Amino acid sequence: MNKESGKRGLARFWSTFSKPWAFLLGFIILTATEVLPSPGGKNPFFFFFLFLVGYIACADERFNTMIQGLKAKVLLFLIPFLPLYLLLASKFSGLPDLSPESVMLAFMRNLALWLTLIVVLGYGQKYLNFGGQWLAYMNKAAYPIYIIHQTIVLVIGFFVVPTGLGVVPKFLSTMVISFFSCLIIYDLLIKRLAALRWLFGVKSGGG
Repeated sequence: MNKESGKRGLARFWSTFSKPWAFLLGFIILTATEVLPSPGGKNPFFFFFLFLVGYIACADERFNTMIQGLKAKVLLFLIPFLPLYLLLASKFSGLPDLSPESVMLAFMRNLALWLTLIVVLGYGQKYLNFGGQWLAYMNKAAYPIYIIHQTIVLVIGFFVVPTGLGVVPKFLSTMVISFFSCLIIYDLLIKRLAALRWLFGVKSGGG
């Protein structure tokens, strides 16, 4: 009986959460997770909530319909809101974590993140929902590249940062060289060696 009640309660929660007004308030929950423990500087509660909402949003058509209806309005709101947040974040940088200004900025930061996700998911679903060989290839390559990219970026940055280039050329060259280096390592090593495919969780066959 308790199990059935729990299932009904969870179903009611997700049904309510799929309504635009409730979903938009999700940034409050996201902000609340920031006060929970963050071992190693990475808050598992923060990222698990994002993962959970992302999974539900992809699995439940109600969320997709709701996000499609919100995306344009949210984008119009973000255009003036993001510069305002960046201005305030620059003005109040370096303050203690629980100061009123820092708490305000935490809510603003997570609201910006939450709304940006709605815009990306909404317009991505509308304009980027297609297949093809390149997408199939990148679907398999994404996780291995995610695992190795930090090491590659550090190695490339070790050689690029001491150069006499400006900040922007350093950033762009590090980003571009790292991206193609990751692709080459995946394509020439990880994809082709059975041991590495198993280690990185890449299925055999296809891209």
